[in-house]
Amino acid sequence: GAPFGMVDRLITSHHDYARQLAVDYLRAYFSAAADHQIEILLNNPVETFSPESLLLKAGDSPENILLILTGTVEMIRSDIGVQNTLSAGTLIGEIAALMSAASSETYRAEGFVQALLIPARTYIDFVRRNGFLPQITQLREIRLFLQCTRLFGEAISCPIQNELASQMELHELPSGYRFPVEEQPGIWIIYSGVVRRFIHENAFETLGRGDFFLEESVLLDTPSLFSYEATESVKAYLLPGEIVSYIPIVRWKLLEAYKKRMRSLLDP
Repeated sequence: GAPFGMVDRLITSHHDYARQLAVDYLRAYFSAAADHQIEILLNNPVETFSPESLLLKAGDSPENILLILTGTVEMIRSDIGVQNTLSAGTLIGEIAALMSAASSETYRAEGFVQALLIPARTYIDFVRRNGFLPQITQLREIRLFLQCTRLFGEAISCPIQNELASQMELHELPSGYRFPVEEQPGIWIIYSGVVRRFIHENAFETLGRGDFFLEESVLLDTPSLFSYEATESVKAYLLPGEIVSYIPIVRWKLLEAYKKRMRSLLDP
């Protein structure tokens, strides 16, 4: 027997695949940085963590930023009851280090995990030297919100989260607002407030923070059978459908939600 994620060497290779993954992830994350600047971050050790190892504990200030190269990591935020799985390409401890604050989340290896350990001071100097701090700060709140949602919180790496955050448009809508269902395909994600889903004039479902709707427009490219109305002042993000259409886990969750709602509609 062997634990999940255990690696056995069948053919010896002298190629460092973990280092190549680190190069790819950092270049995707910091596409505007010069190669010699990326090398500063790469010039650090790669460490392997055993299953169930704590990578960062809530309340601790990170000494290193961890770039996950292989394996999956569980993110636990007990204060709001969020528990998600993070995939390779995720940066752990980045926001806490940049804000000189303690981490709000606990990160634990689900299996064997390889990570590039970047000293926090080195990372902070790199970000400030290359002018990335305003961009990271701007996207920080949206990324934290995405990590705490059911749709985008699981197995989505930091570069993809940054791309999503840069495309999301926040709308502040009054009570009684009716969302259009026949315009360009897109997903609405509720940041605050309450939206009710109606079938004809009958209330079908109540949606709150972190919930999403209009998944039909992305999956089927058709208008929704439902209508949606804000029952109080609402802040919601609109995300264009073409952005999420190429993320497999998001499309799968949209399909699950759509099938569940159709079953509830046909067999209440």
